[in-house]
Amino acid sequence: MRAIESAGRTPVTVLPLPDGVAGAYGKKSGRGFIFVSSNDHPPRRRFTLAHEYGHHVLNHVTAIDREEDIYGSPKSRREQEANAFAAEFLAPRNAVEKWMEARQYDKVDLKVLVDLATSFGISAQAARYRLTEARFIPRVSDQDRFDASIHSGEHLQLQRRDGIAEFSDSLALERIEIGGRRMPERLRLNVIRSYEHGLADVDRAAAALRQSADELTKEFAALGIAPIPDDDEPDY
Repeated sequence: MRAIESAGRTPVTVLPLPDGVAGAYGKKSGRGFIFVSSNDHPPRRRFTLAHEYGHHVLNHVTAIDREEDIYGSPKSRREQEANAFAAEFLAPRNAVEKWMEARQYDKVDLKVLVDLATSFGISAQAARYRLTEARFIPRVSDQDRFDASIHSGEHLQLQRRDGIAEFSDSLALERIEIGGRRMPERLRLNVIRSYEHGLADVDRAAAALRQSADELTKEFAALGIAPIPDDDEPDY
């Protein structure tokens, strides 16, 4: 997420979107911006984010993406291109091949699939697709078997049983709750600076960040953020 905001220069907002909407991409004055639904869990948010970033990189027009546009069988070429970009962005085929070779796996089972998904921060279903595209699961019968296992939740049971840790990136570390909100980093920094320099009180800062004043007060206290005393201002 931070890489997309910094290197990609595309602000990312995570927030509750209407039912059935996974994400959105827009442009204003030639600059792109992304919305990702916080109603989904991190692996799915991650793929949605990469999909919306794909719209940006591929110079697509603005889009409101419903779940079927990303996770179903998208019919439009634009959505197919954004999905292909997202898959390669998160789990490049070359990296998947090297990951398999390094572990010397001679066949794929559900444990391998879950390990790959965790290593690249993608869903088990996305891992199945990437392994299939890299020709590690060539048989349709095996593909169907894995899909059935994923649909029934066997991969989650295996993950809990073996204590497989979640993928760690800025999206996971920020721990945005289901239905929570996360504003773009640049906006957040500007709000914090305004608060520190007395240009905005907690209520105004909280309104800008779409948080409650109590939540923001606790967060500022935990991070040691406070208004800068007047005698600390530099003399010019």
